[in-house]
Amino acid sequence: VAMLRAQLAALQQQVVALQTNVPAPVAFTDADKRALSESINRLPGDQLDTVLEIIASRMPALRNRAGEEDVEIDIDSLDTGTLVELRDFVQSCLAPKPRAKPRKKSRKPKAAPAPAAASSVDVLDEQLRRLDAPYGDFDMGMGGGEDEFG
Repeated sequence: VAMLRAQLAALQQQVVALQTNVPAPVAFTDADKRALSESINRLPGDQLDTVLEIIASRMPALRNRAGEEDVEIDIDSLDTGTLVELRDFVQSCLAPKPRAKPRKKSRKPKAAPAPAAASSVDVLDEQLRRLDAPYGDFDMGMGGGEDEFG
């Protein structure tokens, strides 16, 4: 009877592995399990909820513990497929996030800096001076540079 139960357990693990597309079971050493347990303990609360969901989905006997405040899991009681899924999840959570690459500086020559923002009156005055500049000599030659009325 014990041999049949062992074979049944092995077949159940194979079925679970095939259903979840998990590669062939990997042997977890005690050191691997300890490292996984320590990594799980570093996760924030919302991610711990996901850990419990992973375990509950793969090990239905633990589902009725979901509402408890403190849940202790014997990591040695978890099957290899669950350990693999937990390891992958924890690694994705604790892996350093890639930083955005800084943009490369353009090698285009820089344009002259824009003048400080001027009021619209100043802008109009400057435009008038530019327009009047070519005709300045003309006014000077005709009337001596002074207004006849002033």
